[in-house]
Amino acid sequence: MIKRRCFLKGSASAAGALVVPASLWNIAKAQVKEDPFALGVASGMPTENSVVLWTRLLAQDASQPFSLQDVALRWELSENEDFTKVFKSGITFAESAWAHSVHAEVEALPADKWFYYRFILGEVTSPVGRTRTLPDPQKSEALRFILASCQNYQHGYFSALDHAAAENPDLVVWVGDYIYEYGPLPNAFRLDRMHPAGECYTLEDYRNRYTLYKAEQPLQHLHACCPWIITWDDHEVENDYANDRGNKLPQKNFLQRRAAAYKAWYEHMPVRKSLRPQEHEAIIYGAFQVGSLAQFYVLDNRQYRSYQVCPRPGWGGSATVGADCVARLDPTLTLLGVQQEKWLKQAFAQSKTRWNFITQQTLMCYLDQDPDQKGVFWTDGWNGYPAARTRLLNDIASSGIHNPIVLGGDVHAHYVNELRLGEKGEGSLVAAEFVTTSVTSRSSWSQAKADQIASYNPHVKYSQVDKRGYVLFNLDAKRLQIELKAVDNVEKLFTLLTTLAVFEVSADQKRIQRMA
Repeated sequence: MIKRRCFLKGSASAAGALVVPASLWNIAKAQVKEDPFALGVASGMPTENSVVLWTRLLAQDASQPFSLQDVALRWELSENEDFTKVFKSGITFAESAWAHSVHAEVEALPADKWFYYRFILGEVTSPVGRTRTLPDPQKSEALRFILASCQNYQHGYFSALDHAAAENPDLVVWVGDYIYEYGPLPNAFRLDRMHPAGECYTLEDYRNRYTLYKAEQPLQHLHACCPWIITWDDHEVENDYANDRGNKLPQKNFLQRRAAAYKAWYEHMPVRKSLRPQEHEAIIYGAFQVGSLAQFYVLDNRQYRSYQVCPRPGWGGSATVGADCVARLDPTLTLLGVQQEKWLKQAFAQSKTRWNFITQQTLMCYLDQDPDQKGVFWTDGWNGYPAARTRLLNDIASSGIHNPIVLGGDVHAHYVNELRLGEKGEGSLVAAEFVTTSVTSRSSWSQAKADQIASYNPHVKYSQVDKRGYVLFNLDAKRLQIELKAVDNVEKLFTLLTTLAVFEVSADQKRIQRMA
């Protein structure tokens, strides 16, 4: 069994004089006899004086709308878990046009402070969540955070997230693939863990898929433990999509599909209303400052990217290519898009923090899969966009930002890498890179193949592709400690956790030291 230090209370009847005028409820009493908070609660996008509180009201029949109207409910922020010291409260609305999701932006809070929160609808209260504000920009406080990504429902239980909650983190950094859009997979490990419907295309499809995933208790536990900062990757829409082009060609109305996926993503994430999609677009990249200690630059490498080069005939998306794919070297290719590249360069110039985390979706380091064939590369990640990678690394190097660290996911493997300038990663050291394995999603490589590829690339200091889990970071002004975590078997509901390896980066060193 997992001992959770971040154990929080579940739903209960509301207590005392928590009264909202009846004219605000716009809902029949019969509709709140059952628990409307079955998807739990979450918080996110914290600053030194604000945080977003999230929930979504769900009808007893999840395939039906909760109401045809907007629904008012109360939120409370307390200094203790029993809510005897309510610090702040207010009324917010679950909007029918947004699947009765709630994004309550609580402002004017003290810096660097933990709170408990809940929602109240009629006589029903939500589960209790715990959240915090970030330190004052002038203060350097220690930070403990989780890096995670890639949870395929069909590949296993989300038990790694229970372990992540037990780490008692200050923050979770999620770098994509929160859901998978696939229909039922024949290689699902259990028939009752197969996606119950076909591939997602419509808004209803994506909403139902999020409902399925967010009902998972370990995911709810980790959301309720602390605030999250979040970006997306491809499976929130379609595998390997790029900009306005899907994987399957020809694919009509892809932007309509993307718009549906973006809307459902917003409805189910603890993000600010400023991230609300406008038609088929949503600006989700931005920066989060944690006191004077750290800056997180959270990027979007899907919405603005150039199409992948040298695709398979009749398909979009990724391919594994050799030296004959000269289009890979095109200097105009971009993974982030011109505007986001410009924004990031400007953000580097303004950084005054001790550490700087480039938070993006995938593996960044140069990774040649077979140098005997004069180079073999996968085109969906940064190795399909080497000129864009060089621009970014040059921007990091020329900016002079302190202690740059790149975070990633996507490849279903733990990686620890040195990021160096030059097409073959043989130049000067620019940053350390830490990539998390998946929560459940399987790797397409064996460990033997991963070891062989690492031997071709000396800047790869560690790779483990056959384990599922997350990464735990402990940060202070002097050092960053990195613990690569893995569960023993994602096909078991209750799992044992192992620390595979421990690394450290000392401030102003850039070099990675293995500690265990």
